[in-house]
Parts: sequence; C-alpha cells; structure tokens
Amino acid sequence: MLASQLANPGTSGWATGRIFPSAATTGPAAGGYTITTTVTGNQTINPTGTHPSWITVNPDGSFTVTGVSFTGQVTCAAENISFLGCQFTAAGLTNVMLNHGNAGYLLQYCKFGPTPPAQVGGLSRCVYAPGVNDIVIDRCDMSGTEQPINLGSDNNVTITNNYLHHPRYLEGDHTELIYIAGNNDSITIQGNTILNPQPQTGAITLFQDNPGPYTNVLIDSNLMAGGGNTMYLGNNSSGTAVFSNFVVSNNWISTCYFANGGVFSYRAFQPVPWGGTNLWQNNRWYDGPSAGQLLAQ
Repeated sequence: MLASQLANPGTSGWATGRIFPSAATTGPAAGGYTITTTVTGNQTINPTGTHPSWITVNPDGSFTVTGVSFTGQVTCAAENISFLGCQFTAAGLTNVMLNHGNAGYLLQYCKFGPTPPAQVGGLSRCVYAPGVNDIVIDRCDMSGTEQPINLGSDNNVTITNNYLHHPRYLEGDHTELIYIAGNNDSITIQGNTILNPQPQTGAITLFQDNPGPYTNVLIDSNLMAGGGNTMYLGNNSSGTAVFSNFVVSNNWISTCYFANGGVFSYRAFQPVPWGGTNLWQNNRWYDGPSAGQLLAQ
C-alpha cells in the first residue's frame, strides 16, 4: 500500500470493520465545532484573576475553551481545563504546554499545525506535558511538529482516536510522534493512526530518559508506520527496566514507508521476557506481503 493511500486510512487493509482515525474523523469539524474566535500571541490560563472572554469559567471552578484558533503558545498554569474544537498553529516550539502537576486536562476534536519552522534542532511540539497527571487527548488531528505529543513522567494519560501524521523534520531533530520519558503509571494509547515517514526514531516511543518502571500501560488497536523502529517499548539498553501490566495488543503495522514497518523493525526495546502481566497479543501486519499475519514478539 502506498503512503498516499494511508492519508485517509478508513477501512482499507486487513483490519476488517475497523475505521482508523483520519482527517475526516478528527479535528473541529468532525466534532461539530466551528472556529468562532482567533487569539493571537502567547496566552496563559491562570487559576485566578480576570479571564478573557474566550474562557468559560464553570461553576465548579474548571475552565472550558471552545472553538478558538490560537496562533501563539497556550500555557496552562491552572488545572481542570478542557479545549474543545480548537485550532493551534503556534510559531514557537510548543502549541499547548500543560504545566500544572495535578492537571485534569482534556483536548478533544482539536487540530494542531502545521507549525511554522522553529530553529534547527529545536523540538516543536503540539502538546507538551512535563510530568502532569490526568490528561485526555481524543480525536485530535496533529501534524507539522517533530513531537506531536511529548510526556514526561506523567500518570493517568489517555490518548485515543487521534490522527498523528506528516511530522516536520529539521536536521538534528528526533521525530517521535508520541514520546514518553519513562517512570509512568496508567498510560492508554488506543485506536490512533500514527504515521511517521521519517527514517529515524518512531511512531510510539517509550524511553528510559526518566528511569523508572512502566506500570499499567495499554497500547492497543493503533495503526502505525515508519521511523527507525515503529515502536520503542520502554526498556533500557541493558534490558533491565521494570514492567507491570504492560500490554501491547491488536495493533496494525503498515509497510507504506518501509518494508519492516520502520527502517529496522516494527519494535525495539521491548520487555524481556514477555509473560506474566506483560503481554504481546494479536499484533498484525496491516498490508504488504504478510498482510494479516501475526507479528513476532
């Protein structure tokens, strides 16, 4: 299958009955939202004080932002903020910075990018959350940055039904469509389309940059392709990282960019060995000569 055919994945391939996220199912219009307000310049949402008219302060003290186009970086210094049907095209390094540790953030039916180029070697991000809890990113369209989703040692994170595609690359960058630094608990990455045409790093990249265990992680029912290795699964170079309830299941790997999914393989740095509560189950080739066949551990 050609990469151009995966621009709108739909139901093609061997994933019978499964509609993978695409431009048609993500972003504001897919959720019935209309952009009604444009806000220029960098913005900070603070927990107290006077808030601009594009922020709704709810009776419980939470905040909702609906149908707003942002051209600068949005920094969330308050917790419990929902972005619904918004658009982000910041010219800086980050579109949305989630910056309150106790969090409670929802980004749903939003569109990110394409972001204008930053400096060479500067990692631009759609969502940056360096150690934040309780995040949901759902049905968003993300493109034009090196790291659409960048997480530190975050906990209780749900990434579902998103379309991550056409990342930007400048010399010296690392192209990681979902980057997680390590030492995480309760991470769900499910039902996404994640396409990285670059011949380096990956689609889902779980590392040990913040050394520590991966606990209660589910990577399930995603369509992925590209990178050096399509998935980096959280181990360190010595193979001694700790995993518990770490499940990789029902995923589909495409050969639209590289015959091995990624340049080298569809997975690397996985738990050693698999077994117990750490499971590799029913992962398959989406297309290519082995379409529909199971992927080896």
